[in-house]
Amino acid sequence: IGDHQVDPDGPDRDALVDEWVEVRNVGDVAVELEGWSLRDETTGHRYRFGPRTLAPVEGVVRLRTGCGEDHDRSLFWCERFPVWSNGGETILLLDPTGSIVDYRILTP
Repeated sequence: IGDHQVDPDGPDRDALVDEWVEVRNVGDVAVELEGWSLRDETTGHRYRFGPRTLAPVEGVVRLRTGCGEDHDRSLFWCERFPVWSNGGETILLLDPTGSIVDYRILTP
């Protein structure tokens, strides 16, 4: 899990596209993310990556909470409410078997 912005400026519900988390590939091989998921530890919000989602070598895929049109490096969850808590929480990255591959503890 790379960079993140979980508390954008303004009212949270009005800035859902500006709330995001990046999945960073630090390896030397591209990773197909189909079946992987990103979730919060406290409420169980879960985003499952679909087909043809590729984390490029030394690159990122940014997942935005709000709605928009997916493209190579930016995906849209299209949630109606904020996902990530401004008060701090843990973001989990799980592989297709459900094993935790990475996590990030967010502090307020």
